[in-house]
Amino acid sequence: MKVLTLTIVTPKIQSVNYGETIGNVSTLKKLSTGTDYPKKLITYFSDKAIKFDVKRIGRDQFNWNLMNKSVVSVFVRNYQNGNFNHDNFLKNMIAEYEEFDLFGGMFADISKIYEKKGKKLKELDIEKFKRSQPVRFSNGYSIAEFVYDMNLLNDIDAYNRYIQYIAGQKKQSLVYPEEHFSYYTYTLTIDLDKVGAIEKEEDGRVIFEPVIDPYLRAKRVNDILEIVLLYLNREIKGRKERLTPIFLIGGVYDVKHPFFANAIYFSEQNQKLHFKTSDIQRILDTYQSVNNINCDTYLHYDDSFVVADGTPLEKPSNEKLSTILQKLKEKVSDYYFKKFVNYANSLIDNLENTKKISVDQIKVFREKLSTLEAKQRELTEQIYSLIEERTDFIEEITQKILET
Repeated sequence: MKVLTLTIVTPKIQSVNYGETIGNVSTLKKLSTGTDYPKKLITYFSDKAIKFDVKRIGRDQFNWNLMNKSVVSVFVRNYQNGNFNHDNFLKNMIAEYEEFDLFGGMFADISKIYEKKGKKLKELDIEKFKRSQPVRFSNGYSIAEFVYDMNLLNDIDAYNRYIQYIAGQKKQSLVYPEEHFSYYTYTLTIDLDKVGAIEKEEDGRVIFEPVIDPYLRAKRVNDILEIVLLYLNREIKGRKERLTPIFLIGGVYDVKHPFFANAIYFSEQNQKLHFKTSDIQRILDTYQSVNNINCDTYLHYDDSFVVADGTPLEKPSNEKLSTILQKLKEKVSDYYFKKFVNYANSLIDNLENTKKISVDQIKVFREKLSTLEAKQRELTEQIYSLIEERTDFIEEITQKILET
């Protein structure tokens, strides 16, 4: 059992998620933070807003297959003689659509698909068409309070040149959006066991049956990591707002829990964010029973931050974002290959216990698996060596730039 969880602080960004529009006023999504009067408010962006942009970047940059009308063909080919193959449907959807695998989905009424083809469905268990999401984002909450700033939006240039002639407007429409410029914090949590696998119950235990190759499982998770740590941005009202981390803490753990979510207090003073390492140490001490939590936790923050209590941590220490990304990707890839080996061994053990094939054939299977393990180790060593060479190359160039 493994989970990847990261708590992140974004750079200062402007108004990234609007709620209802009242008249010509666009209101931000807001929450009250206490019972004081007058109430203190913060703004937030929803988990759906951030997922929308993660999927957009996944499609554009990593060739993800997002769900569209082609999903109908998956339903059609899993229906035969009035029966629907639920397990095969889920396997097909996970294998073919990164969106369904990573973010889940639900299909409440599929009868219309078959009515158009003149077929009748037997009563179906709708629960079997659900997939809960392995990849979860919390809402992103502003660190600064909202103070009711507003803007006046107009486009007098476009109005004068063509809008007045097309829309027949005698005067330009004005819009008043609420504005908030703040750092935001949110948490990403990925259930590594569930990515690329279907969830089943066996002898009262939940097991995860892999559907796709371990390389593809690792690639999908590593795509998410690259998007969140390097490329994530929000497109809104003609702007692109960068959401990549200026602060990050987390790692890959044996216990499925978002350890650092809402656990570190940040305050903004003189254009700097202050936090206490004692908050981090408290979490590490609380969960010291979790295997290797200190060693498995990574920390990054840039010069926007001030350590308020002045107490540096021995572990985790402040590392480069690129270093953390590479370490996390390595851990994810290693975990999925080990899962593959364990799963393959369980299948071979099952064959051996049934005694339906010869001892020699069992031996051949185990030798093939050992060969695959050796190839994986060799490939991993080559990748690590290449990473070191690339890092040394960039450092060499950087040093020359500094010298000249």
